[in-house]
Amino acid sequence: MNVFIARDGAVIGEYPDVQLEYLLRNGQLGPDDDYWHEGMEEWGTLQNFLSPQTADPELPAGPSLELRPPSSNPLMDRRLLYSGVATLLGLTLLLGFWVIKPDAVEDRTIALESRARPNTLSATETRDLAAADLRRKIEDLPTNAKPPQNTFYYDVRVNMDRTLSLQAPWRAKIHGWENVVDPMTAETLTRTEFLLITDYENGEWIYKSYEAAVVHPGDGASQQIVDDENTPIPPSLVGALGLKRRGPSVMPPSMLSGGPAAVPPLLQTPRP
Repeated sequence: MNVFIARDGAVIGEYPDVQLEYLLRNGQLGPDDDYWHEGMEEWGTLQNFLSPQTADPELPAGPSLELRPPSSNPLMDRRLLYSGVATLLGLTLLLGFWVIKPDAVEDRTIALESRARPNTLSATETRDLAAADLRRKIEDLPTNAKPPQNTFYYDVRVNMDRTLSLQAPWRAKIHGWENVVDPMTAETLTRTEFLLITDYENGEWIYKSYEAAVVHPGDGASQQIVDDENTPIPPSLVGALGLKRRGPSVMPPSMLSGGPAAVPPLLQTPRP
């Protein structure tokens, strides 16, 4: 999730929570800075958000964690399990369609859909539109780290499958890598392997769920993230892809007292 940071009554930035420990250890944020994320009624102090060891700059960082090989990565293991189940289901469906003459079944299905809903697109047309829209979103992802996000993506792959839902007939699984770079040093702050699931509903791609394995190259620490459509603040990838959400976005409350004053413009890089 993203967390808003404020200092001296002014919002100075919006950051993924996985970056906060790094920024604190490097002095870019302080334990007395204020923070807020969706679901909170008021601002809190950053030292209460982070672990005691991280919030105290005098304490050494914890021991480095070795990365597990790909074969033991929980995210990859889960993907292999999903692939096996999908393959078995696909073989079963293929055998069934072969016995029942797939061409005749598809022609009859399209004809029935056309008579029932003459002003709607066919299944094939819907699939093509959904695929083209998602392809444009993937191609718009930054491939080089540039301000203000300083984030880039690579090795992004998509698997789009038909569902049994009439409202959301297509589901896409987007797998890839996301790197966040320090704009001052060009060092990689976080390297994230993600699996995002989105449904094509009423002509739009809707965010469904997100899993990620986050690594901090600076100290080798790692973190597992599991979010879904009910998480108050979605991952930054959801915004980068321009996916729709069922829930409304929420801005932080004003740091000023005496009424709903406008929140100051966000700064992507903390002030020195």
